[in-house]
Amino acid sequence: MDTEDSFLKLLETIQEVESPEFLFTRIHQKIESVRVNQISPRLAWGLAVSFCLLITINILILKSNEVVNHENNLIENLHISTDNDFYK
Repeated sequence: MDTEDSFLKLLETIQEVESPEFLFTRIHQKIESVRVNQISPRLAWGLAVSFCLLITINILILKSNEVVNHENNLIENLHISTDNDFYK
């Protein structure tokens, strides 16, 4: 009980702090500057779609290259000449 009274007496000694002038204005400006540095959702979606499209094109190119390489390996394994040159 005695400790509670000492805590209450300590709380009674707390004084109100004076805030500096234009504190709210400064806080508001900092919040607004953070908002300005963000990109728009439309730009973010556009970049995401472009990135996905680029990855898809790369995958398609790699797949088509594998098919060409497979055909070239088959031609080489069967010793089929792809040109009309008889004298090699």
